[in-house]
Formats: sequence, C-alpha cells, structure tokens
Amino acid sequence: MELGTRTLIGLVGLGGALAGSVVVTAPAVAAAGPAAPAACEIRELPLPPGTTEGGVAGASADGRTAVGRAVGHDPVQTEVGVVWRDGEIVDLPADLPDALTDVNSAGVAVGGIFDEYGERRPYVLRDGEVHVLPGHVTPRGINDSGVIAGFRTDAAGELPVVWKPGSDQPVDLVGPRGIATDVAADGTVVGTVDGDTPDAPTDGYVWRPDGTGAPLPRPAGVAPNAHLEATGISGSWVFGDGPDGAIRWNLDTGAAESLPGTIAGSGAINDRGVLAAPAGSGQDGVLVDGEQRTPLPGMNGWQVAPRSISPDGTALTGTAGMLKGPSKPVRWTCA
Repeated sequence: MELGTRTLIGLVGLGGALAGSVVVTAPAVAAAGPAAPAACEIRELPLPPGTTEGGVAGASADGRTAVGRAVGHDPVQTEVGVVWRDGEIVDLPADLPDALTDVNSAGVAVGGIFDEYGERRPYVLRDGEVHVLPGHVTPRGINDSGVIAGFRTDAAGELPVVWKPGSDQPVDLVGPRGIATDVAADGTVVGTVDGDTPDAPTDGYVWRPDGTGAPLPRPAGVAPNAHLEATGISGSWVFGDGPDGAIRWNLDTGAAESLPGTIAGSGAINDRGVLAAPAGSGQDGVLVDGEQRTPLPGMNGWQVAPRSISPDGTALTGTAGMLKGPSKPVRWTCA
C-alpha cells in the first residue's frame, strides 16, 4: 500500500453504513487478532553502492516488499529507485527511475519517469523491466491483482483514475475532482477529493469496485471546514489525516476515529486496523492496536515516517530523516 500526503512529498454500498456523507461517531475498534507486540526496534535498510541516503515510499500488502529511492552525493546527486525484499535490496537494473511509489506482493511496482520533454510518465516495473504507460498520469498505489490507482491532471486540476489489470489506459473515477491514493485487494479505492468551491475543505473519499463512491465520514469533533485526507487502505480499514493527527475509518461499520497523540503526514494500516503513525514531536512513532499503544523508536533524533505495516503488525518500514536534511530508509521489527 502506498501512503503520503496530498502535497505529494510528498459510499453507497458500505454494508449499509454509509449513504452519502454520514457522520458516525463510534470509535473504529481494531479487529481481534494476534497479541499486540510489547516492543519494537529500528534499524537502517541497506542502500545501493554509491548512495548515502534515501527513503521508503510504499510497500506490499504482505509487508515483505518495499520500494523507495536512494540518493548519491556525486556532483549531480544521482537518484535511483530501490526495491527491498525482507529487508534486503533486490537486484534491479542500474538505471531504474527513482520515483517508485508502491509495490504489490508479487513485486510489481509503479512509479513515474521523465520523458524527453521533461514530463513525468507513469510506468510499471515487472520482472526487472520498466514498461512506460501512455499519458501524463501519476500512479500512487497497486494491489495484488494489478489494479493501479492514481490521478491525472488537466487545465482544471486533478482527476482520480484507475488502471485495470493488463490495461495501459487509465479510467476516470466517477465523483469529485481529486486524487486516488491506494487500492485494496478487492478493488476498493480511497483518496482525497476537493470541495464544491475553491474555499471548501478536502475530504477523504472511497470508490467501490462497482464504481459508486461517497465521502468518508468526519470523526466526532472535527470541524466542518477542516481538511481531511484518505491515504491508505487495507481490507476494510482506511488510514488518513486530519487537523488533530491520524484518522482511522472502518468501511464495514462506518466508524471514524481521530487518534490523539499522533501526527499527520505519514502512516500505515493493516487489514486488522492496526495503525502506525508518527507521534509526540515526530521523533518517534506509535503502533496503535485497539487500546494498546506500542512505541516505535526513532533514530538520531530525526523525524520518522512509517510507510507500511505487515498483516501481523510485527514488521514495518518507513523513513527517518531531518527536515530539509538527510534521510535513511528504515525497518522496525516488533515482538
């Protein structure tokens, strides 16, 4: 699943729970499962030769494969794409473009590449080969079936799109303007949409596989004019951001919950609703499993940005770095 902010650093049919934009105030309680880990530790992920920093952009639903970029300190600060599998670098072409954004459990990744006119083009990385797709479109997430979610841009702004498996052409999603950021195993897509007027707030949004869509409900206490974003989905659980930090939605129940003590901007969620996000001052993170919270340690006093979490909640990837400074791809293991 791929997670990120709207700045790109950067429903009808929801089990009867949502019909339009219905405000539901019940907390989104994570599903029962394995016991929450008691502690986690952090370590750097390896970087390709000749590079000294980098970060993780997205990861597969099974938590084993992550993608991101690495940067060298040569005169032109060369940037390359990186794929990690079980914490180790996967052997890939040396000229792999740097803008990988997400990957599925089969190792098929998506990203962007600049063409000869300086325009970014979407591409798919499959079996070590880069396949450039037509159009000036930005892919953001891919599921295990090969459905890709993203957005295209026209004179009026951004429009959410999906690519069906095996198709080179994106299809516009019905509904407001905005961006699609992630896609679940069943083809459900989430993203962030614009309001009806330039001054209206953004909202999290969900599109079902049948094409119907609706805004995600606002958690209790969130002001009507506050900007909300939906950035990731796993199973029936959706992760996003609001003015008070991370937000967790459950599509089966319609529940929406702000999580105090977390920081907006990055995070991840698994199909049990276990969520990882920055916390406190941002120099560490937190793993939220029901009522239990497990600290995610930081590194060097840098800001941390979790980007993925495994189904059992014991393996996470992300980035640790300084604002406008160096960064490192990292992995947390929990037990």
